[in-house]
Amino acid sequence: MQAVQPQLFQPSAHLSPIRAKKLIVMDESVSVPQSTIESLSKRAIALSITSHQDVFQVISSTLRCQRTITCLHLFAQSQNGLIQCGHSVIDCNSIEQYSWDLHDWFASVSNHVLMKRPQIHVHLRSSGLVQIEPNILSALTQLTGAEVIVS
Repeated sequence: MQAVQPQLFQPSAHLSPIRAKKLIVMDESVSVPQSTIESLSKRAIALSITSHQDVFQVISSTLRCQRTITCLHLFAQSQNGLIQCGHSVIDCNSIEQYSWDLHDWFASVSNHVLMKRPQIHVHLRSSGLVQIEPNILSALTQLTGAEVIVS
């Protein structure tokens, strides 16, 4: 399988004329098969997170500019029950620190009665058994209003 590393994308108010439905966020150290990217890429924005970037800030900034996004795919590392992406560790402390941002991630789509519940797909790469602390997943669900799926 050939891995792909998308170009770094800097979100702005004028992202694209397409109304994206998906946001694909990949830690630069995670190899993602080309076939996976192709299957997810329809009406999607793909971002590569460097080791110097804060994943919460990048996702929050992008979702503020693209209110039509209802699905987030996060490709990250897993270590000791935590999620690592860029220089961010996603744990209960960081979730609490960014709770206001997380609450706003899908605010415009979550309130629409006819829309399907937003989703966060967390695709983890690990050298060992992948297990995430249940508190992290429940906090993400509670704050974002999204269904959180880990694979």
